[in-house]
Amino acid sequence: METHVGHETCNGCGDRNCPHCAEQAGKGWLQGLRQLYDAVVREPLPDSFNQLLRQLDQARHD
Repeated sequence: METHVGHETCNGCGDRNCPHCAEQAGKGWLQGLRQLYDAVVREPLPDSFNQLLRQLDQARHD
């Protein structure tokens, strides 16, 4: 239980103005964003994109 202004104790009241609940919501949002980012990074590049990168590298070396 957290004690904060406007509430005697907080058990996850869900009030947007509650510092404890706002902090917990922020942590969940950041964790979800990190999971999404990690999933995108693990995705393989499409063959067409790899081909384009090879063409650009070749053009740079010519």
